[in-house]
Amino acid sequence: MLFKRSSILVTVLFITYFSYAQNIKQDKLSVLSQEELIKIVLKEINVKESNTDFVTATVSPNSSSETIIVIPEVVNKEEDIYELNSYIVIVNNRTGNISHKFFESSNETGWFSDAIYISDISIDAENYKISPTQNAFGIIIQYTGSSQPNPYSRKDISLYTKHNTTLRKVLGSYTIYEESGEVDVSADACYSDIHKIVAKLSTTNSVTNGYLDILSISANSQMVSFKNKNEDCDVKEKPVSLKKELLRFNGTKYQK
Repeated sequence: MLFKRSSILVTVLFITYFSYAQNIKQDKLSVLSQEELIKIVLKEINVKESNTDFVTATVSPNSSSETIIVIPEVVNKEEDIYELNSYIVIVNNRTGNISHKFFESSNETGWFSDAIYISDISIDAENYKISPTQNAFGIIIQYTGSSQPNPYSRKDISLYTKHNTTLRKVLGSYTIYEESGEVDVSADACYSDIHKIVAKLSTTNSVTNGYLDILSISANSQMVSFKNKNEDCDVKEKPVSLKKELLRFNGTKYQK
């Protein structure tokens, strides 16, 4: 009798474990890949993949069941000069259904690529809690200059938050990184004078028009080349200044 009860218990445990394992497997299989989600969105917004550049996607920092997808559409292209329209959507990871969609033309985004060209577009994984009930996420655009003697690089961030079935841009093209200066590119030269600014954004406890103020702390530094005791060319970075700036929401967007 005891053996029979033990056998029944083992059978029940096995069935329970098997069902649990199958459910986990099914859950994993039901989540669409980012490539699949991007294809669904491209079809929905009627944009050909060949007319896009820097398409990127990531799981939302605000919800693990959602994916943020950025689809830049190439327009007004002439050789190496072009502009980018912007589609930013939030989709369900399992169904591919679009819950939020946002579009800006190149004139609105300011995404132009010419002598200073767009070298990368990424989604900021930071979760910006801008109010007790609202979170924002960031899109970062990186620009790079084409001049070697006068190198240039910049990163701009824009912040977006959900608003009904669309998105609201609450901060537009705020520079969080900039590097520029001079470099002697001739053979055996050891000269460079580069100025760099790195800004970090964080929300504060103060509130303006219902949204938390954002504090920007910018570190300004200078990088110069020099020859060390072995006559090799090294680079030394020295801090120059620290700047604090408070961004307040004016009812439409954050501003200085």
